[in-house]
Amino acid sequence: VSPVSGFVGVGKNVMTPSTTALKQSNGMDAYEAQMRAAASGVPPMSGLTSGAGAAATMDVEPVDIAPDNFKLSPRWRKKTKQLATLGPASSSFEMIEKLFLAGADVFRLNFSHGEHAQKKELLDIIRQVEAKYEHPIAILGDLQGPKLRVGQFANPAGEVLQTGQAFRFDLDESPGTNQRVLLPHPEIIEASQVGHVLLVDDGKVKLQVTGTGPGYIDCVVVVGGTIKDKKGVNTPDSILDISCLTPKDRADLQYMLDIGVDWVALSFVQRPEDIVEIHRLILAHPTGQTPSRPKVMAKIEKPSCFEGDSLTKIVDLCDG
Repeated sequence: VSPVSGFVGVGKNVMTPSTTALKQSNGMDAYEAQMRAAASGVPPMSGLTSGAGAAATMDVEPVDIAPDNFKLSPRWRKKTKQLATLGPASSSFEMIEKLFLAGADVFRLNFSHGEHAQKKELLDIIRQVEAKYEHPIAILGDLQGPKLRVGQFANPAGEVLQTGQAFRFDLDESPGTNQRVLLPHPEIIEASQVGHVLLVDDGKVKLQVTGTGPGYIDCVVVVGGTIKDKKGVNTPDSILDISCLTPKDRADLQYMLDIGVDWVALSFVQRPEDIVEIHRLILAHPTGQTPSRPKVMAKIEKPSCFEGDSLTKIVDLCDG
């Protein structure tokens, strides 16, 4: 039964513009056809019937729908907010508009990549889509956070670490080998404890700390693989004595505030003090004293957030 028309279908399929699109076109075309059908007063899904016998209709009053009332689609009635990250393949007005009509409520600008001018271009396009449909769209600027990396190896191709072998991270600046490599972050060495895990190159190589000493940590390779120059190191178990806002993040945050993002996402939050710090920087900006200042989203990526009552405090301090 269609809640709009009162149509009851049994046996015979009655085709409408939207159901024709569902059978003949891709999902986006079908979605757009449903919106056009809804705007013209045709029940979006009235052609979906089942069973056996003859089609029948009920006498009901026609529904008066304004031609521009595109918000009849379920897209406008959902409660869950959907976030879409924009990249090179989704940087045009046409694609951003399609993503919005398909359900995107928030667009994420990833400040780990690209230039500031590119982010401003995307923000301007999003605002154009927002103005066209007279519907608010949130823009989230995502800060990169600290990038901790190993040093360089003597072999330009890197080294293959075998599962079960020993490997050392230290402060020795000489080129790395199959047995050791420079880790130019003393805060990692100081914070690491036996049993802690280190993930290299987005987790492709996993090591576990077996011993520590002045200026080094010894590990066993849990998941083997190739380790190369300047690959990233993640320390999920260790609370590092560093700010989660790097100089790059601070410059990116200032730019976000200048162009007017709605949300700022803080990466690798470790403790409540990280949220306090970014709030302080936002409040120091001219927009920080206005109602339009951005909300703060804490990205929970470190187990240290669950130490004691840290998570409760982080939730109280942030907006999402």
